[in-house]
Amino acid sequence: MAKESEIPLKAQIIFKLVRRRQWGGKHSAIDDLKKGFPPNTHNEIQVIAEELISENLVLVKKAFYCAHVSLNPKKSKEIKEFITKHYGEIAKPYL
Repeated sequence: MAKESEIPLKAQIIFKLVRRRQWGGKHSAIDDLKKGFPPNTHNEIQVIAEELISENLVLVKKAFYCAHVSLNPKKSKEIKEFITKHYGEIAKPYL
């Protein structure tokens, strides 16, 4: 298993949503994705979140105060393979 710093931010963001079990109807504010990451990566996290939305791996729900995101249950197989590739056996309990 690679060190956390060697795992791409994209995988870390998706794994964060997987660990929180935020699939489909259960969602979180997009700003909450930045929590737990160093402040110098917050802009990059915003860009990656937009990429995930455009790839349809992450769904977005518009609210009047901010956007909320959740994992796309229709893409669960792709998401699980992606997480397993980067996290290996550590990801098994969450998948």
